[in-house]
Amino acid sequence: MRKELPKLLEDFFKREYSNIDIDGFYNIIGTKNGDSSINSLFFYINNKIDNYKKRRSLNQLYNAFDILKIVIDNHQNLSRKNIRRKLKKLYERCDRRKENEDDSSIYKELTIVGDMILDLEEILKKKDNNQYNFVIFIVEQTRNLSYLEQTFYHFPEYVNVHDKDEKSIFYNILNKYIKAIEQENSKDIHYYEKVIYIIEKQRNFSLTNKDKRCCAKLIKDALEELNTSDSNYDKKINLLSNIEDLVLNDITYKENFGELVSKYDIHVGFDNSLITELSSYLKPIIINDNKFSYVDDYIITIDDTSAHEIDDGLSIKKLKNGNYLLGVHISSPLSYIPYNSKVVIEAIERGSSIYLDKNVKLSENTLYDNVIPMFPEVFSVFYASLIQGEYKYAKSYYFEIDSHASVVNKKFLKTVIKNSKQCSYKEVNDILEHGSDNERLYETVKLLDEVAYKLRENDHSKELYLDIKDKSINPSMTKVGSSRSEKIINAAMMLTGKEVADYFAVESKFPTLYRVHSIENSDVVRLGEELRKISNTYEKEKFNVLYNTLLSIYPKAKYGLSGSHEGLGLEHYCHCTSPLRRAADLVVEHSLDICYFSKPTDKDIYTLEKNIKTCKNIINNKNEDVDLFIDELVKKKVKKNSKM
Repeated sequence: MRKELPKLLEDFFKREYSNIDIDGFYNIIGTKNGDSSINSLFFYINNKIDNYKKRRSLNQLYNAFDILKIVIDNHQNLSRKNIRRKLKKLYERCDRRKENEDDSSIYKELTIVGDMILDLEEILKKKDNNQYNFVIFIVEQTRNLSYLEQTFYHFPEYVNVHDKDEKSIFYNILNKYIKAIEQENSKDIHYYEKVIYIIEKQRNFSLTNKDKRCCAKLIKDALEELNTSDSNYDKKINLLSNIEDLVLNDITYKENFGELVSKYDIHVGFDNSLITELSSYLKPIIINDNKFSYVDDYIITIDDTSAHEIDDGLSIKKLKNGNYLLGVHISSPLSYIPYNSKVVIEAIERGSSIYLDKNVKLSENTLYDNVIPMFPEVFSVFYASLIQGEYKYAKSYYFEIDSHASVVNKKFLKTVIKNSKQCSYKEVNDILEHGSDNERLYETVKLLDEVAYKLRENDHSKELYLDIKDKSINPSMTKVGSSRSEKIINAAMMLTGKEVADYFAVESKFPTLYRVHSIENSDVVRLGEELRKISNTYEKEKFNVLYNTLLSIYPKAKYGLSGSHEGLGLEHYCHCTSPLRRAADLVVEHSLDICYFSKPTDKDIYTLEKNIKTCKNIINNKNEDVDLFIDELVKKKVKKNSKM
C-alpha cells in the first residue's frame, strides 16, 4: 500500500457526506478492484479505531462504512466469508479500544461504531439468505440438477456461503433435495448419480475437501436406506455406496501429489517477480520488423482437441519441378523473451511441462487442472500459441523434398506467421477420407499426407522405440498415434529434428543439444521378439507386468552434446519443435539464434557450449525426477483404485 494512502483517505473522509462518491474513492486508491477496495477500507477503519478522536472521527467512520456498503454491493464476487471474518476482528478491536478508554463520550461513540459493524454483518447475512433462497428455488421448484450445476458454474461465489455450522450452501441444498426424494419413496437413483458426477467432476466452483466429505456421507447414508428387490439396482446402489472413495479419490490423489511435489522438487506455481518480468516482454507483434520475415503461407495446425499449447504449424506447396516445399512453423518463445531472462531460466529448470492424469487437481496457480506448465499459461497458451487468425513469432523451417523423400534444399527463417486453420486430428482424418468444401484446406491436407507417406516409406527402424513410447503409462510422455493425421505431424517433426541436428553436426560443426539414444542391435531384435510373443499370448494384466520388465532392459533417450539416436535410426537428432512445453527445444532455438541467424565469434561459441553443458545436466536430471514423480504418482493411484 502506498505510504500516502492513509493521508489521502483521511482527507477524503473528512469531507461532508454529500461530497463523497464511490468514484472519488476509487480514484484515491487507484483501482476499482473489489478486494483492493475492501483491504484499503479496513486498513483505514482499523487505524481510525486505534486513534479515535471524538465526534469528528465518528463522522469519518460513518462515511467509510457507507463506502464499504457500496463496494460490497458492487462486487458480487467478493468472499463474504472473508468480509465477515474481517468485520469480526474489527468488532473485537473496537471492544478492546473501549476497554482502555476513560473518556465516557468516546466510549459511547465507539459503542456506536460497534453497532455500525453489527449492522453491516446483518446486511451481509440478509444477502446470503437471499442467495440461498434463490438457489433453493432453482432446485426445489425445477427439480432439475442441471440447473443446480449451471447455477454454481455461473455464480461460484455462492459456494463460499456457509451457515453457522460451517455447512456449505451446496450441502444444505443437497440435504433438502435428498429429503424430498425420500419423502416420495423414489427408487430412481439417477439423481444420486448426477449429484455424484457434479461433486466429483466439478471444476468451476470450489467445494472444499470438508464439503466434499460431508456431501459424500449424505449421499452414502441415503443410498443405504434404499431397499429394493431388483438385483441390478442393488448392484448399482452398492457401487454408488462407495461414494466417499469416488468423490474423495481426487482429494487423496492431490494430497499424495503435494507430498511428491516436494519430494521431487517439482515447481507448480510461478513467483510474482517472474510474472512481473514476463509482463514487461509481452509487447504487440510488429509485422514489418526487419528482424523477421513475414510469411503469408496457408498454414494449418493439427492437434488433439485437449491440446493447450499450439506450438507447431505446417504449410506445403507443389513446386514446378515436381518437388514439395514443406514448411514447418514452430512458435518461437525466444523471439518474445530473452534467453537469459528469469522466465526462460525457470522453464529450463522445470525441464518440460508435465501432463498428469485427468483427475488430478493442482491449485489455483494453474489454468488447467492436470498440467504443470513449463511457462506461465498466459504466455504459452494465449500469447505465443499459434492461435488461428493471430500473428505470431516463429522459426520457420523449409524443406524441398523430392519424389524419393530426400531433402534436396532447406532454409531456416525467423518469421511472423498467421495460422490459417486450427484443426484437430479427427478433422484432418475426416478430410482425408471424405474431402472438404474448403479447397485450399483439402489441397494442403492431401499434399501433407503424400509427403508424410513418402517420408515414412524410408523409415522403419523406429517402430520398436515408438511402440514403447506409445505403451508408456506416463501420461506426460508424447504418444505417437496411428491415424494418418498423427503420422503427418510425426513425420514433419521428425524430419525437422533430423535436419536441424544435421545442420549442427554435419554442416556447421557448431554446438547444440542432441537427443541421444544408444542400444545394441541384438537387444533390439530380442526385445522385438519378446514383445510380439507376450502381445499375442498373455492377457492384458500379465502383459503389462512382462512389458514393464522388458522396458527396464530398454534404455531411455537422454540429451547430450553428441551421439546418435539408435531408437529412431538416426545419426543425429534434436528436439526443436515443442519449445512451449519442452526445455531442450529452447536450448536448440538459442543455438540457432547464435550460430545460424548470427555470425558467432569464438567467444560466442565458447559461451554457448558452456551453457549447453549446464542445461544438458539440468534437463537430464529434472527429467529423471519427473519420471520418478510420475511413476510414483501412478502407483499411488493404482493402489488407491485397487481398494475400491
